[in-house]
Amino acid sequence: MIRITQRAFDLKTAGQLESLHASFLRIIANRVPPSVAALYATPKAATDGTVQWSTQLTGQPTPYTSLPVAEAGRVKTLLFERLSALRQYAGALAAQAGHDVTAVELLRHASAEPPLDAIYSVNGQPVLLYWDRALPLDPKRQRLAAPPVPIATAATGMAAARLTTRLRWLLAILLLLLVLFLLWWFFCPRSWRVLPPSQTLMPGAGVLATPVASQLSPPVTPPPPPDKPAEPEVMPEPLALRKPVDPPVLPEVPVPPLVEVPEPEAELLRQPAPLVEPPKLAPVVVPPKVEAPPKPPVPKVITVENAKLVCPEDRPPALAPELIVVFDASGSMSININATQQEEAWLNHIQSLPAGTRLSPSDQQKFVRLRKEPTRIMSAKQSTIQLLQRLPKDIGTGLVVVDDCPTARNLGRYAPGQRSQMIGQLSQLSPNRGTPLADGLHQAGELADGVTRESTILLVSDGAESCRNGGDVCYVARNLKSQKPHLKVNVIDIGGAGGANCAAEITGGKVYTVTSVKDLTIGLDRAAQDTLGPAQCNK
Repeated sequence: MIRITQRAFDLKTAGQLESLHASFLRIIANRVPPSVAALYATPKAATDGTVQWSTQLTGQPTPYTSLPVAEAGRVKTLLFERLSALRQYAGALAAQAGHDVTAVELLRHASAEPPLDAIYSVNGQPVLLYWDRALPLDPKRQRLAAPPVPIATAATGMAAARLTTRLRWLLAILLLLLVLFLLWWFFCPRSWRVLPPSQTLMPGAGVLATPVASQLSPPVTPPPPPDKPAEPEVMPEPLALRKPVDPPVLPEVPVPPLVEVPEPEAELLRQPAPLVEPPKLAPVVVPPKVEAPPKPPVPKVITVENAKLVCPEDRPPALAPELIVVFDASGSMSININATQQEEAWLNHIQSLPAGTRLSPSDQQKFVRLRKEPTRIMSAKQSTIQLLQRLPKDIGTGLVVVDDCPTARNLGRYAPGQRSQMIGQLSQLSPNRGTPLADGLHQAGELADGVTRESTILLVSDGAESCRNGGDVCYVARNLKSQKPHLKVNVIDIGGAGGANCAAEITGGKVYTVTSVKDLTIGLDRAAQDTLGPAQCNK
């Protein structure tokens, strides 16, 4: 972890800072985004009241008051976005029936405006050392005020409301006009809507016109003509007196001979139907029938040695194998998973330099690359959790954490129904300090059976024993092998340091050296093969 700063308090306040931070992490576990949980630095109190704060983020910590104006603005925006997310969770928790009043109060204090001297920036990300209520109340302590709510939003809302009101009035007027038109159409006299016969539609003009005479004056009836004397009726000339008219002489036109044309057959009169190509059908591909692999045969006598080859439903629970995980959470696990041994040694040298030492641009880029995700611990946690989720339903587990000298932390055994609790403990681990590897292996051996059932100790580490008065890993492995004949240690060697390889060689286990996320996943899968069981089983 990256150390931010250290400050001195009285012993009571220092202890309260540690307990408040632990309670706060339990309340927000898996309830808020990881960026919100990473906002609060981890306090570590010493016996003299000195408190050291550290964070999982990578980069150079800088006090907020020392940041340039532009960068301080960006950090402030991120800070209050995450405090807002925490306040929302506090409100949702307070709305639940039977909620924990103390937890809600703690969340509200932690999401309040923080003191200026508690705000740091690590690689552009805000980090808080404490909040206002985590220390005795001091009215002189200056706090960072939240950014004001922009007024443009309210003005925009008012303008939208005014526009909505105008649209409503416009729609009401249009609806009223439509109603009036329908009333006029259905209830007014039809004579107002039917054209009189005297009106005509002028062609090409598209308008009605009335004859000019009818527009100027009423029509005048002309007087009848005077009577004329009757003329004598002229009789037609008799036909006999008419002169005969000779018909015209037409030239004689030769008539061609008639040629008999045979009637065409009805079949020929039909028009041929167009040729339609049949649609091309895609070839039907019948997938090969895949038969489920048969379950492995159940031996007549199930023993400690062959129980791992039998499905969980076919073997006695007392003979099911078990898996004990020894997980390295030391400080070196915060390095990038792809870092080599030479790069790790260079990084340790850089971190040992006095504070304020300036690095060249190339060294700064190399430092940032070696500290960025995916880190060793994040990759190891994710791959180990995925492995635990695939274990059969009758496999017991245990967890030992190696993260600080002089001794490891034994978190105990977990029954198959408690596997989610072990996953929760793993997900909360973060890089700490030393590597008491020999003690971690010794405590894992105490959790394991190794006599009446097969036990696999899965040791996930990137280094060797680093405690000043630490034990010998090889010596511990020899004792375990002599006392527990059915126990073996499989080592996941991250980075290739080889600090615990002798434990695998002595107990009959294997070493899987990994330098990438892919190698890590494959290595864990092979190292836990005896507990994963046959692939054909219903797990």
